Amino acid sequence: MRKTLFLAVALTVTGLTAVDGYASDALREAIAEYQARTSTSFAYTLSVTSDRIVLAHGILSRPLSGDPVSAARRFLADNRDLFGLREGDVEHAVASTTLGPRTLRVGLQQTSGRIPVLGPQTYVHLDAAARVVILQNNFLQDLRPPGKPAISTAVAAAKARQACGGLGGTIFTGEPALVIRPDGCARRLMYYIP
Repeated sequence: MRKTLFLAVALTVTGLTAVDGYASDALREAIAEYQARTSTSFAYTLSVTSDRIVLAHGILSRPLSGDPVSAARRFLADNRDLFGLREGDVEHAVASTTLGPRTLRVGLQQTSGRIPVLGPQTYVHLDAAARVVILQNNFLQDLRPPGKPAISTAVAAAKARQACGGLGGTIFTGEPALVIRPDGCARRLMYYIP
């Protein structure tokens, strides 16, 4: 039996000009536009397809105004071409914040058609001066709103209680929430039942 090994490699470059030979034309244009707006440089990692930045660290912005969530959304929306984001990706994402020892981390959970996508979030780290210093871009690409679920929330809750019923005792479930779960290249519409 013959085994095949596939290896995905991410490319990290420092400064915004070193990527020109690897980036797509659209990304190269977005980087040039970014350079025209700001004089900051930072290290970054491109996606395996070299069409977007998936990780960046250093001083990525000047101090941002407004509350941290709005500032993070605005930064991503203003630079969506660098990160491979589409119109609405950032605006409809579910936000959370976490205070760390050196940064305030704004987490944005991707949605599609207002349905949350399970999995890693996109994180924007702001320093004490409200500058973006780390960005982890985990949004899925080409995510389209899913169709309608095959079962209702009531049926989903009943199936969950039935599946757990053999454990004995009383089963309490929260309200089922429709979510999208990445499964390799496929996206599955399912109910999350807390």
